[in-house]
Order: sequence, then C-alpha cells, then structure tokens
Amino acid sequence: YSASYKLAMLVTILLQAYRYAAEPFFFSQLKNRDRNKIYSHIMNVFIAFVCGVFLLVTLNLDVFKYFIQNESYWVGLQVVPILLMANIFLGIYYNQSIWYKLSGKTKFGAYIAILGAILTIVINTIYIPAYGYMASAWATLIVYFVQMVISYILGQKHYPITYNLKKFVLYIGLALIIYFTSPYLKVNNFLLNLLIQNGLLLMFVLTAIYFERKQKSPV
Repeated sequence: YSASYKLAMLVTILLQAYRYAAEPFFFSQLKNRDRNKIYSHIMNVFIAFVCGVFLLVTLNLDVFKYFIQNESYWVGLQVVPILLMANIFLGIYYNQSIWYKLSGKTKFGAYIAILGAILTIVINTIYIPAYGYMASAWATLIVYFVQMVISYILGQKHYPITYNLKKFVLYIGLALIIYFTSPYLKVNNFLLNLLIQNGLLLMFVLTAIYFERKQKSPV
C-alpha cells in the first residue's frame, strides 16, 4: 500500500505547490468585484488539470509501476486510481476552503477536519480487518469527498461563490469514463497500447482546452 501510495503522491505534491501559490492570489482578489467569477474560473481550470494528471498516471500505470522496484508490490497498484481521485476531491476542498478564510470563519475548517479524522478512524477500524489496505484507500476517498461536499454546502450559506457545477461533472465524469473504458481498448502490443492510452488522454486535454477557451477568463 505504501509503495503504491507513492504513485498518487504526484497529485499531492501538485496540491501543495498549488496551495502556496493560490491562497495569496485569492486574498489579493478580495477587493475585486469580479472575485467570485475569478475563483470559479480557477476552480474549473484546476479540476481539468488534476483530472488530466489522474488520467496521465492511471492510463500509464504499465510505465509508472516500474518506479516500484519490487514486482511483488505491484498487486497494490489497484489503490492508485482510488487515491488519485481522492486527491482530486481534496484539491477541490482546498479551493473551496477559501470561503471560511475570507469570511473569518476558520472554525468551520477545524470542524470539517475533525469530522474527517473521525470518519477515517471509524471506516478503517471497521473495514480493514475484512478488506485490508483497500479499506484505507476507500476511506481516503470517502473522507475527502464528504469534506468537499460539506465545505461546499457551508460555503454557499456563509460566503456564496457560484461555481460551475456542470464543469465539475464534465471534467470528473469524462475522466472516469475514459478510465473505465480504457481497459477495453488495450492491445497486446506495448507501444501501440501506449499510443492508444495517451490518445485518450490527449482527447481529454483538448476537450478541457475547448471548454475553457470558450469561456472568457475573468482574470
């Protein structure tokens, strides 16, 4: 599990770098009348980007798995897509968390974090004995999803930001459709298979670029 988790660290590292750059920018836009449009647009681009990273790793696991030198650990690769999607939800939560920072209601951040910790302990305690490390992966996904949803609901109540939920569904939905469809398109030739898988990735990237260019950036 630990070895496979390292492959999901790519998104985690990107999230940390993004947080350091994004938060000062969000605060700098506090007096901008169009700040909510800017926050919404950045969220759209962010989701498209991390979904692209999700596909980059999952569609090329046959390559990335060689970063794990011990082949006996490759059985754990099944947790990678789950953890990558979990980190997408975490990234969305990070974006949404700006609402309680801008409104000065940071106590809600603590409440959400505590709830996440409790859920993590409960799910792992109940399901690890039966399902092993897979339970840990699913616990991570469920907790980050719950935190994202709760943050969105509270944010709309205390500091409304009109996010484009259709874009959320479009990018995440398309990424998942491509991921679940890709195994049926695999062939025995390694190079040809690599070409097909990355062709699917390119299709996603071009789709995201099309929809983001269609919408004029407020930044």
